[in-house]
Amino acid sequence: MKKYRLGIDMGATSLGWWMLGLDEHDNPNVLLDMGVRIFPDGRDAKTNEPLNVKRRDHRSMRRNRERYLQRRKYLLDRLIKYGLMPENEIERKKIQLLDPYYLRTKALHNELSLFELGRVIFHLNQRRGFKSNRKLDSGDKETSRMKEAIKVLKEKLHEAGAKTLGEYLYNINKDLSKKDQVKRTPIRIRDFGKDYNLYTERSMYEDEFELIWDKQKDYHPELTNNIKHHLQQIIFFQRPLKPQPKGKCRFEPSEPRCPVAFPIAQEFRIYQEVNNLILLDFDRNEHHLTKEQREIIIDTLLKQKSATFKSLRTKLGKEYRDYIFNLESEKRKDLKGDETSFILRKDEYFGEKWLELSDEQKDEIISRLINEDNDQRIENSLVDWLITNFKVTKEQAQNLNNIRLPQGISNLSKKAINKILPFLKQGFLYHEACETAGYHHSDFRTGEIYDEGNLPYYGSIMQNHVAFGSNDPEDIDEIQFGKIANPTVHIALNQLRKFVNAVTLKYGAPTQIVIELARELKLGRKRNDEINKEQAKNRLHNEAIAEELQKHDLENTYQNRLKFKLWEELDIDPLKRCCPYTGKQISFKDLFTNKYEIEHILPKSKTFNDSPANKTVSYYAANRFKGERSPYEAFGDSPENYVWDKILERGLRLPKNKRWRFYPDAMKNFDDQAEIIQRLLTDTQYMSRVAREYMSYVAGPNNVWAIPGR
Repeated sequence: MKKYRLGIDMGATSLGWWMLGLDEHDNPNVLLDMGVRIFPDGRDAKTNEPLNVKRRDHRSMRRNRERYLQRRKYLLDRLIKYGLMPENEIERKKIQLLDPYYLRTKALHNELSLFELGRVIFHLNQRRGFKSNRKLDSGDKETSRMKEAIKVLKEKLHEAGAKTLGEYLYNINKDLSKKDQVKRTPIRIRDFGKDYNLYTERSMYEDEFELIWDKQKDYHPELTNNIKHHLQQIIFFQRPLKPQPKGKCRFEPSEPRCPVAFPIAQEFRIYQEVNNLILLDFDRNEHHLTKEQREIIIDTLLKQKSATFKSLRTKLGKEYRDYIFNLESEKRKDLKGDETSFILRKDEYFGEKWLELSDEQKDEIISRLINEDNDQRIENSLVDWLITNFKVTKEQAQNLNNIRLPQGISNLSKKAINKILPFLKQGFLYHEACETAGYHHSDFRTGEIYDEGNLPYYGSIMQNHVAFGSNDPEDIDEIQFGKIANPTVHIALNQLRKFVNAVTLKYGAPTQIVIELARELKLGRKRNDEINKEQAKNRLHNEAIAEELQKHDLENTYQNRLKFKLWEELDIDPLKRCCPYTGKQISFKDLFTNKYEIEHILPKSKTFNDSPANKTVSYYAANRFKGERSPYEAFGDSPENYVWDKILERGLRLPKNKRWRFYPDAMKNFDDQAEIIQRLLTDTQYMSRVAREYMSYVAGPNNVWAIPGR
């Protein structure tokens, strides 16, 4: 077959291709064939939501519902067996008419019949409250809001003098003229919006069960501890989360990737970055670090959470104060240090005792801290284990139980890091250290060439890009080897395989492959300077906000800074800053309370736009009323307490990139905005990089090129 060059234009939903014949010098001389392949991108046509997300959500709801029904049925069977519910269905329906909140309150002070107690226990199973996951919820914004709401509810219980949640809810809902009535009065705890102003915790129900049971067993000796523990297990058991397998190391495909919290991963990152550091003088001449300078910087980073470039220059000496580092920019002002050690060396955790532990002990501790589930028994076991083995105090152990360590997984395994790190410590650059250790930092191929139309599933030969494979040969490829999480990229790579295999079977394997790489438009120097100035301006603004937050004893978090910025956007005059929907003034004092919250102007569930351009600050009740609607959809007909003309007027005082979102046709216009275009562009860029590596298995790594799109 004649030699030819295969050109591929990879897009998120299309694949354009052409074939050029090559002469004896591999120069193109004739067009052989061309065409276009169109395919879906794995997203819902109306909402742009990934189809697998919708399937997963529906599957999760089905499973939760099925588990609840199974639990309820089993509980009812046990209650009947233990004499806490009548066997006769008609009698059970009569019991169901009793007000469970009244009974839950009465049970704390007076005797209940066994059937009434059964009604109480059955009701506790209906809504069990929120149970936090220690591993996943740490730092989660939504969970933090729930926990804050739970804290507020606990304070309300304390203020009301209520022993239990049931007693509190009964007292705030009862009609004084009918307080002795034993008929069911519906009380529901619902999610009233993002402020979670009535959110309950699992422990509230568990504590109430304990108090009620302890009181009622005085009247009913047949209520044994075995029955109690069995019913508790039925109602409150929650299966632990299925552990997610880690991706495989790019250099050691059989080894799992190393968590970034591990000391060796922290050390690896520090040496890798410091070895890349170069000092630049006023004339931009490069000055490589001496061994002594390098050791000064590394020693500093190993002891600190981070170090600014300015402080590092100071440590190197006065003669370097006018130099800059090559990694330094308006956007980046520091280098990360050993974050894990910095945290664990605090007095509330291990203190300086952390430095005395062996590497094996440190790894074991961190592994348990980041992998243990939130089951109470496991948490208690973790606390006991820390106290017994490392002589920490109970308070320190409990603090460690709730610690938040650096999140994420590195690209390499501990095995690979252990091989490469010694060469980084000698001063080698990353790619040099990899090669010296016997690896190639950019070529992960093992030498196979699939030139007979037999290119396999991408996950089977590019395991450094996939995760969560079952490794079971009985499973289909996607499950056995895992897949790339982005559905658009996953589908496109499968389409690319089908296309290339078909072309190879018809024409033979291509001699060369060229992939067009979509990317952002090139920016001129003037535009780059403008961007750098804008970044510097934003950095100074963030620093000013941080100082303001510190003055008021508020945390300097991204959410707090964003809330402050959105508040500033409402009006130049702080006294005129008000909720766009209600017109209520938003004072700085109230801004960081539950009264006001960040909200998406156009619903995130429909636009998938979580950028600041789609956010503002609003009164929590207005946000609940607005729900998943645009401003016009929610307030266009001026519902009670809202005036659309005033809302539109306030909306048009916001920055220009937000004003159009208040127009009646905002949702229609959204389809034409750059947000979706940006998502498609990002998908296409990543897809092209992976596709280039994939195609190297067909034509060899030296015969595949990626070029920028236009």
